[in-house]
Amino acid sequence: MQPEGHPLAELNLGILKHDWDDPRVKGFVDGLDLVNSVAQRSSGFVWTLDGDAMDKVQTDPQGPMGGNPRMASTLSVWEDLASLEHFV
Repeated sequence: MQPEGHPLAELNLGILKHDWDDPRVKGFVDGLDLVNSVAQRSSGFVWTLDGDAMDKVQTDPQGPMGGNPRMASTLSVWEDLASLEHFV
């Protein structure tokens, strides 16, 4: 349960089956900007870690994500669970 007055952080993690530049993940890669822009315009959206910062965290071999080159992740903050659910 989310305490009242506290925002909700959402961390999504995934590992691509193929490299980022592989044609088999092109549809996913090409859709990222659209999905992120819809999120940012959604009611209740607060903040997201930008792509460059997320890439740095994902690819750092000493970092928490182990430097996996196929890591796909996002970190966003929402006013409440209802806002996040509506976006999803």
